Amino acid sequence: MTRNFLFAFLFLAIVAFSQFTMANKYLLHSELKDIQCASVKNNDENLASLSSNRTRLIVELGEQTIIELVKIYKGVYSPKKTDCAKDSKSESLPGQKIKISKDFFFGKFEITQAQFKEVMGFNPSYFVYENSNNHPVEHVCWYDAVRFCNALSLKLRLTPCYRNQYGSTEIEDADEIHCNWSANGFRLPTEAEWEYACRAGTQTSFQSGEKFDAEYGWFWDNSHVNYSPNSKGRGTHAVGKKKENAWGLHDMHGSLWELCWDWYSPDIATQALLVDPKGPNSGCCRTYRGGCWSSRTEALKCFSRHGCCPLYRNGHMGFRICKNTITKSGAKP
Repeated sequence: MTRNFLFAFLFLAIVAFSQFTMANKYLLHSELKDIQCASVKNNDENLASLSSNRTRLIVELGEQTIIELVKIYKGVYSPKKTDCAKDSKSESLPGQKIKISKDFFFGKFEITQAQFKEVMGFNPSYFVYENSNNHPVEHVCWYDAVRFCNALSLKLRLTPCYRNQYGSTEIEDADEIHCNWSANGFRLPTEAEWEYACRAGTQTSFQSGEKFDAEYGWFWDNSHVNYSPNSKGRGTHAVGKKKENAWGLHDMHGSLWELCWDWYSPDIATQALLVDPKGPNSGCCRTYRGGCWSSRTEALKCFSRHGCCPLYRNGHMGFRICKNTITKSGAKP
């Protein structure tokens, strides 16, 4: 009788351990990573707050697939561009500043085809061939990006940021989406967060200065490919093949347009200081930033912005994710 009880206990223990292992297939951890960059005092008089070292957040998805996020430190930047002769809608008020009041994690790369498939179970991309796993996922709409964020959060047992008008985290196309900005799950960046991360302490039109350096991004002149399918001989490339910016982020210029949280509006805010702006409360289009593989250099500027229907999908659109620095129960990684 005692022997049978022991066998039964061992069997149940093995089953429980197997279930625990499967439930924790997706792992989240952080580590310290040194990135050489300027050290600037952290106060509101500076355009950005930098550090000589940063942390990064690693999400292990299995099958040798990971998502890496870089910690971006809070600070202040000016959205005013240097060249005001064109794109007057992007012009800001003289002396206007935008304050990012909290640190946050920001995707080092755009979400790839392999990452999207691992989380969502399918790959919607057009530019798919034998070696395209590490290409950025495209043919995703704004709702697809929101669903990805929630799905990844749930797999990691984090609190999803997004709920619909009924309070559900299961998002359908055309739902009214509400964001819990204090949640510890993954989300899309706001426009302000995106531009702050793209600029990485600079005030020029591009990371490389007022003239675009092709070493920093894929665009019309250098996006030729020899795989099929393609678009008139051009298409996406693997992420991370171009130079990173001062904060360790790749492909912020070109590659794919990147979806943001904000409703799109061509009008600019008039306040001298904006703190963590999140865009209009409503609209018909969602904002996307950064240019893509088929863009001319004018569209690659840090301040370049457009809007599209949140249901719109094409081979020029992708996204990267961000996250609050809180991981669980108020604990920081």
